[in-house]
Amino acid sequence: KFTYKFISQSDSIQKKKPLEEQLALVVSKEGSIFYSEDKVKSDSIMKSKIEAARGSGNFNIDMRGMKVGRFGTVINKEYPSYKTLLKNRIGVNMYEFEEVRKPDWKITSEKDKIGEWNVQKATANYLGREWEAWFTTDIPIQDGPYVFQGLPGLIVKIADKEQDYTFILEGVKNNFTIADLKIDKVIKLNYEKYRKAFQDDYLDPGKDMKMMMGG
Repeated sequence: KFTYKFISQSDSIQKKKPLEEQLALVVSKEGSIFYSEDKVKSDSIMKSKIEAARGSGNFNIDMRGMKVGRFGTVINKEYPSYKTLLKNRIGVNMYEFEEVRKPDWKITSEKDKIGEWNVQKATANYLGREWEAWFTTDIPIQDGPYVFQGLPGLIVKIADKEQDYTFILEGVKNNFTIADLKIDKVIKLNYEKYRKAFQDDYLDPGKDMKMMMGG
């Protein structure tokens, strides 16, 4: 398991207080799964609080002091094809689509050291953003955080040019308990239909819930 610190500034007020979250890339012979450890923890705590509230009849749930995970996407990559599947909840439904758009890597001769890792620089354009990655051949796994993969070693750090999003490798564990992500029924779509579902929810938040309630 490779643990990454995710730093997001695009949603922060005037970028003065970046958001940080702990994410995990779990690798096996069959493939990898990437998810937010902080979200798994906060969802579990929230579920316990809701169940306790139901039992007591007091629905004033105290959220103070609880770190809420915001990275809700779960990414699966299959080896050796590196077929990439993204799962995300929109409204009450969990959707999945295959990400067929790939970063077009350009490996440079620039080398450095990040923490204990000897790294080399690569750049790519992905979804209209310019990305700078540092990978290490010390770990010969052609994978990395989020959808990023395809370099001749594990991605240790990657950030977009504007520094809105940064992923930094912080730790490696061989003995661990994998999180129970409890992913329920998944609706499989292509990207265009997924994008439409996302836009519909943005324009009419809670649309699925309203339909369920007959509204």
